[in-house]
Amino acid sequence: MKRFLGPASLLLCLLAGCLEGDPNPYDRGDEGTGNTGAGSNGSSSGSGGTGNSAGTSNAGKLSFAQSSQCSLAATEPVSLTFHNRSQRALHVIWVDFSCQEKLYADVPAGQFYNVSTYATHVWRLRDLVSNGFLGEYVVSATPNQDVDIPP
Repeated sequence: MKRFLGPASLLLCLLAGCLEGDPNPYDRGDEGTGNTGAGSNGSSSGSGGTGNSAGTSNAGKLSFAQSSQCSLAATEPVSLTFHNRSQRALHVIWVDFSCQEKLYADVPAGQFYNVSTYATHVWRLRDLVSNGFLGEYVVSATPNQDVDIPP
């Protein structure tokens, strides 16, 4: 469904900063933090390991090497779910169009986090306590993607 942005809506977006690099100006990514029950039982269809690479060599795969890649402007919406199967709490961070990290969520061990984003966007995972780099994910064009963070 396409949304029409009239003059009032456009002004509201500008004042709210939604046109300044937010991966989804209508959603701050808090629709699911997985804090309901014993763990990551909220799965979505699709695969984080396949899909159109959208011009990047590591799109659709969790990489354990940090790159200097920035998110790219895109129009293909994607539902992305991070499944934290590790024993540590994680920061889920979006890398904006200027390569700046923007914290989106803290995900406890054994929980999941779902966010609406776009193909070609870059997401990083950091340890909640040490802030150490744990992984990076470049979103592919597949509409529903799961990222499993191993134990």
